[in-house]
Amino acid sequence: MTVRYNRVFAIVLLVLGVINTLLGVWLLALGSLSPSLLTGILILVIGYSYLSRPYFIIEAHQVVVPAPLGPIKRTYNFPNDTYIKMENSRLFVRSGGNWKRIRVYRWLSDSTDWQAMEAKLTSPVTR
Repeated sequence: MTVRYNRVFAIVLLVLGVINTLLGVWLLALGSLSPSLLTGILILVIGYSYLSRPYFIIEAHQVVVPAPLGPIKRTYNFPNDTYIKMENSRLFVRSGGNWKRIRVYRWLSDSTDWQAMEAKLTSPVTR
């Protein structure tokens, strides 16, 4: 199951990136080099990656959280479905006898994807 980033958040980043980039280009045309040009481009890249990359993926025996930029990803392994749970809108994986919280947040994820994941993990039929 793939959970995507919140589209509204990504679009807000894209709009802010466009505004910053346009202001940077305008200042550059006036003869002044401004850091807003570089900042705008960076915000655009991050906003685009939020639209194109998954936030996290729950596979058969692992949860994978890829970084928004680059190849880095965090992987949390678990042997079966009893080692993963949702509690108070937080995702946990059992590791070494302790429950470890996975740092994913509801506000940063797509609401329909989050609800589908929450329904799947809290449903007694699939557990």
